[in-house]
Amino acid sequence: MGGAYNRVAPADTAFVHRRERYLLEHVGHRGDSWIDESWTLAHRHPSETYRD
Repeated sequence: MGGAYNRVAPADTAFVHRRERYLLEHVGHRGDSWIDESWTLAHRHPSETYRD
């Protein structure tokens, strides 16, 4: 992502994803099959991921 995201060091705030090249957000309803499929595809080799 670069730009403004990378102007602040990762340890300076609670947002630790400052050095990631991109962010991917999955938004939908629980039970939507595409959410689970997309999550699985995108997180085969995760760096720092979390699931709400």
